Amino acid sequence: MDFAGELKSLNDHGYLFDTHMQEDDDLAAAFNNRCHALMELGHLEEALDDCNVSLKYGQLPDTIHKQQELQRMLARPATAESPR
Repeated sequence: MDFAGELKSLNDHGYLFDTHMQEDDDLAAAFNNRCHALMELGHLEEALDDCNVSLKYGQLPDTIHKQQELQRMLARPATAESPR
């Protein structure tokens, strides 16, 4: 899979991340998708940031899993946004 291309496409379509144009569920999905691409490319800090933002807009199980995995990879405790 071309994760660099996916990341470029997501970043080229900034409206996907616009809180004035998108519903919460769509924002959660967009940030989750970018989190995944960043994670696959090894940009772990940025990926975790996007996972955290995604979880502010919706509790996608996939995002929760990625957040936990990234926290383990970065050896960080859970953030305040983490589900309990």
